Amino acid sequence: MKSRLTCLWALLAALLPALSIAQTASQDIFLDLRILNPDAQIFNIGDIDFTNTGAVPEYFEIQLSNNSPTNVYRIRLILQIILNGTPIAEGQTNPFNVPPMSNTVLNSQTLSGGSATVFDENGLPQRVELNFDDANIDLNAVTDLEDQILATGRAPFGTYAFILSGLEVDQNGNPLPGDPITDNNDNHTVFVTNPTTVELIFPGRSISESGDPQELSTLFPYFQWYSDVNPAVDRYNLSVWKRYPEDNTAQDVLNRPKFLYVRDLTQPFFQYPTEPNPVLFDGVIEGPARSLEPGYEYFWQVQSLVETSTGVTILESDIFRFRITSLENLANQSPQILSILEQLLGSNWESQLQQLRQQGFEPNGTIIYNGQKIEMNDLLSLLNKILQGEVKINKVEVY
Repeated sequence: MKSRLTCLWALLAALLPALSIAQTASQDIFLDLRILNPDAQIFNIGDIDFTNTGAVPEYFEIQLSNNSPTNVYRIRLILQIILNGTPIAEGQTNPFNVPPMSNTVLNSQTLSGGSATVFDENGLPQRVELNFDDANIDLNAVTDLEDQILATGRAPFGTYAFILSGLEVDQNGNPLPGDPITDNNDNHTVFVTNPTTVELIFPGRSISESGDPQELSTLFPYFQWYSDVNPAVDRYNLSVWKRYPEDNTAQDVLNRPKFLYVRDLTQPFFQYPTEPNPVLFDGVIEGPARSLEPGYEYFWQVQSLVETSTGVTILESDIFRFRITSLENLANQSPQILSILEQLLGSNWESQLQQLRQQGFEPNGTIIYNGQKIEMNDLLSLLNKILQGEVKINKVEVY
């Protein structure tokens, strides 16, 4: 009897370690969905491909792995789309086998078209297709969602989450008991803002407006614009054209090579460079940074590069024009001289300049430098040297 009990305990001892290390699909299968362009601000609803055409660009990838050295799992994948916390659609794949120690990358394009392939344990290809059944698409779950999609073809403003999971199933596709297979990283969101506009603020006025262009007294104007693009991911291109005497129309100007081109700005403003090869904290200048010239008219425009789910779309601003005041006029225009002084002295002296003007003091056009009278172009040259760091202002006196 004692011998039988000893054998029984030995058998249980041998079985317990095996039972304790038994794995399940939820433990062995690794899932990770990756949105290819998480900065997308425009999401075309057709990219989701509810009708399974497969004729869409890729907008997500899925890494699928089986880390078990022995187990074959039969699973189906489930993709749920949630808008502002409300589920609006759910798609499922057909069941397929995932062999031991395998790793496969799937994407939205091949899954929608049914051409995604996962090789089984025998090395045979299995076609995998993601289907959105009509019963699992509820665009009316969010007020006016369907009407907005039909009107624009785009996903309306909001936060869209893509939730990926998996189920282990039997040969008939029925779910087996056990925990679902969860995504390794469940933070897959796209913040859709649908920006529509880029509006220029300064300098100048639209080329469509009649009359003379706005005149500037500085060769280094500060360009400003506004856009409803998400400021966390915005990018801009700035173009400047010079108008020559032989240009009769606006199109003549725009057909010329760009006088200045700056790409990949991340802020809605730009200071015109003060040297040919400036070191910029923002943006990249393509080609030379040529100086603006007194007496000439200039056009400028801004492009906003808006990320979409599958690429980039470009929003273009209106085109503004301005003129740099001629040298002979600069000396007779006290507001222009004050503008240069404001740039020379900086914001710390703005209140003092304002106070002097309130007391009736205005520039009379005479500029003295080191005891000698200088012209407006000399003052502009001094401003250029200060902005480049070649000259430093140590003290300012008002007397």
